Amino acid sequence: MKTNGLTNFLFSHASAKPASFHTPGHKGAKFYKRNGFGKFIKNAADYDIAEIPGADTLFMAEGVIEETQEKYSDLYEAERSYLLINGTGSGLIAAVLATVPEGGKLIMARNCHKAVFDALDMGAIKPIYVYPDMIDQYGIPGAISPEEIEQILEANPDASAVILSSPNESGICSDIKAISCIVHNYGKVLIVDQSYGAHLKFFSSFGLRRPIISRPGGGKVASVDVRKGAEAQAEYYKNHGTGQSLGEKGWKWNMPLPAEECGADIVVNGTYATLGSLKQSGVMNVMAEAFSEAGGHIAEVDSGYLVEDPTSEFAKDHTKYRVDISLLEDRLRAVQSSDPSYLLMGSLDVNAEILDRHGRKLFAEWRRNIIWFYRKAATIPELRVVMIEAEEKSIIAEAADKSIKKLKKMPWIRDTKFGETEEPRRQSGSLDATKIIIELSAYNIDGEQLEKMLNDKGIYPEYSFGKYVVCVTGIGNRRKDYKRLYKALGEIAYANRGSLIKLAHDERIEHDETPELPERIEGNGANGNGAEERF
Repeated sequence: MKTNGLTNFLFSHASAKPASFHTPGHKGAKFYKRNGFGKFIKNAADYDIAEIPGADTLFMAEGVIEETQEKYSDLYEAERSYLLINGTGSGLIAAVLATVPEGGKLIMARNCHKAVFDALDMGAIKPIYVYPDMIDQYGIPGAISPEEIEQILEANPDASAVILSSPNESGICSDIKAISCIVHNYGKVLIVDQSYGAHLKFFSSFGLRRPIISRPGGGKVASVDVRKGAEAQAEYYKNHGTGQSLGEKGWKWNMPLPAEECGADIVVNGTYATLGSLKQSGVMNVMAEAFSEAGGHIAEVDSGYLVEDPTSEFAKDHTKYRVDISLLEDRLRAVQSSDPSYLLMGSLDVNAEILDRHGRKLFAEWRRNIIWFYRKAATIPELRVVMIEAEEKSIIAEAADKSIKKLKKMPWIRDTKFGETEEPRRQSGSLDATKIIIELSAYNIDGEQLEKMLNDKGIYPEYSFGKYVVCVTGIGNRRKDYKRLYKALGEIAYANRGSLIKLAHDERIEHDETPELPERIEGNGANGNGAEERF
């Protein structure tokens, strides 16, 4: 029998100094060392303790753990924040079970995290599905339409809550502000799974959302260094043109707003995914909206909650807000470990400290690096980069602010599912630009092959599907990581130049049919690698 197989693999992988474009967001020990917490990683095993005196208790926090929760309440401007140590899935389950009564109805996006489906089983809850728009240009699931949410709420007035992922795993964010207004108009609760979007709040609070036009080829760096040299490469491509999806006008940086600023009641954040806490940790934020619209008083009985005389002793301490906080805390206790990891909770505290001390600098650097990469990626012929402009007026990417009437006159619009007479539906979503979605199908390379080629060069994306590879950047990525990714893509393109097919800009991606969502999503959830549940 082999021994230490897993640890040997971990040692070997780390010693190879890979470039990580997968979760978690810290990208390794150097992140903590650079930001003044090298001691935390060096002595991690010493922090793996039990609930000893002075260490506080997660489920009755009134000491050091409460202080950490308050740090997150301040950072996210939430009314209350709760630490999650069983992954974001535990927060999603608790949120659903606390807002939907047993046997009740939940309006949910069909591409929700697997944990939401587990909550359905646990609470005998009936799902009412809302399907994301498909972005036919790329063949990926897009935003949840506010109009469809309203239609389903109108048809299901007995539903208790609405839940969706924003951003989804392709980085597409829904219009949470519009959706929250609709949900609250119907008196329901809005839960947002922000497992892959814990960083959005800080791009906003640090003032780094404003639009920037990124021109192809910007930045002072050497050309792609391939075996035959950059001059030979340039000579080969001189008559091909670039044809990259970034186009002559460049790419626009314009980050989506966080759910915390858009009216959501409960937001579940995977701080491990893009920020600096360890894997399996996260934060649940309960926003001020959850405490509004008091609807009377309640009394606890075996079958649930009933309206009670508001003068009773019980009612004095149990005012019915939109979200019952006592019930939410009870459900969190039920789905999280009774012996929580202090190492994970410690990493959450470290993450909060780093955000408070160095957040503005780290996020400004993060933005610069991503813009740098997009500029350089535009110099690689026929490298395609997914772009979704905020407030698109059709599912076809169209940066210019053209009217629906003008769009319908374009020949390629009539080839979409809208036909010649039907109005193109407004796509309300936008792309979280920290998710880099790329493809080299013009070189006859599909997503799985491209992921393998990158792995062979020591670069590890989050996952691949169809023609695409998804690279999840994080707060811990440095410029050298982006340079490695750019260099590797250039080398792969040059090595496969014999297979290059010149594509017209608007014909670059065609899909014979729209992918269908499975009847039941199985796999590892948003915290795993199950490709079958990406849609």
